[in-house]
Amino acid sequence: MTKTNDMKEQQWLCPVRPEDIPKEYTYVAQDKCGEWFAFEEEPIPFETILGWYMSPKSVFENHFLYEGEYNVNWRKTLTKIPR
Repeated sequence: MTKTNDMKEQQWLCPVRPEDIPKEYTYVAQDKCGEWFAFEEEPIPFETILGWYMSPKSVFENHFLYEGEYNVNWRKTLTKIPR
């Protein structure tokens, strides 16, 4: 899993501007199919679905943001939303 400290330096890749994402979300990530989602807490990569999921203990939801292009490097898209 990517550490939060490593994400501080990551370039913003999401096509949706941080200020346009509701404040309750703290992370964005893209799945292999190209869909971008916002998450309330840091998601975990899920190889079976080639995307992201929340911890089984989580009560938070994700939020669809944007339909993008297929991305084989989806695991590298997890980014903390700059606020």
